[in-house]
Amino acid sequence: MNAYFDEFGHLVVDIEVKGGLDSKVVPAFIDTFFEGYICLPIEIAVQLGLLLFAYEPYELADGSEKKELVFLGSAKFSGDDEELPVEIVLTESKDTLVGITMLSEMRVEVDFKKRNIKIEKSLDS
Repeated sequence: MNAYFDEFGHLVVDIEVKGGLDSKVVPAFIDTFFEGYICLPIEIAVQLGLLLFAYEPYELADGSEKKELVFLGSAKFSGDDEELPVEIVLTESKDTLVGITMLSEMRVEVDFKKRNIKIEKSLDS
């Protein structure tokens, strides 16, 4: 899987997100505070044709809560064959996020000193 540090030291993984109309490979920040699958910019979501699924409350990093539309799609890590059904929340930001639910079946090794990240399927799953 293609995972790397960007120029600012953020952990990034390439994912392919698929909706009813199209699919797209996007770089996504690994966000361990985000408990969902994927947070996707609105403009990308519209291109993909995602299916509206729910309207759910979310707690933001500052502790405040707001309701968000949740969409259904599928995703896979770039270079992986296994496509997973995922819940996707949208953002007005230009950044895509991958949350801990998307990573829950993966083994993630990070060496900050060597700027190396390795993501692979867990042997336990």
